[in-house]
Amino acid sequence: MSSAPIINFNGVFLVNSLEDGLVLTGADPAPAVRILMRQILDYPILAVGERAVEIRAYYKCAQEKGIARLEAYAPCYLVRDLQSGRWVSLASTVTWYAPALDPSCVTQRQSIQQTRREPFAVFAEESYPSVGG
Repeated sequence: MSSAPIINFNGVFLVNSLEDGLVLTGADPAPAVRILMRQILDYPILAVGERAVEIRAYYKCAQEKGIARLEAYAPCYLVRDLQSGRWVSLASTVTWYAPALDPSCVTQRQSIQQTRREPFAVFAEESYPSVGG
């Protein structure tokens, strides 16, 4: 992944746009979330594994507190889906601009990691919008 182009997103995650799911990254499906980040336009971002758990925890905290948007910086790898050929923005890290959420989000993250419930959908090539590239 280190040679993949990076897109730097700096804006707000739209809390109501979060979707849980799975992606096939090899033989086994991995937990994932699909989210929208709003800058001037809305951009779909995919997060996999521990990054997905982290984002899910922040979203759950935001929902409980009635927060509709989470400010963040999210550099993403621009990768090509091998099945569809579409470009996908894959979150590499997230820097949150919501320090008031941090303590409760740590608790949420630990809870999510312990339960590891199965997401409800497998993201297929047609299930996420394409990113221009």
